[in-house]
Amino acid sequence: MKRKAQDEKPDIPDEANGRADKKLRSSIDKTSRSAVEHHFRSGLFEKTVLQEYKSSYATSEPYKHGVIQNLIAPELLRHVRSEIQQNLQLYP
Repeated sequence: MKRKAQDEKPDIPDEANGRADKKLRSSIDKTSRSAVEHHFRSGLFEKTVLQEYKSSYATSEPYKHGVIQNLIAPELLRHVRSEIQQNLQLYP
């Protein structure tokens, strides 16, 4: 089997190769941020809570990880569950 030369690009898109151009981070305006935040538990985005999660992540062992309890608002999860149950169709 013939191998491709080292300098040839494989037939994989640049995004999958890790060669994608870095995209500039767009700023999030207040209205879109508040539209998203209401789906999460109240107080999750407060500066003190975020700082606690940051320090917890920094000291986590044996590998870096974070745990966010009650991440998503229970009402949203119930709504999603009911929507799935209403639209789920199983075939034999």
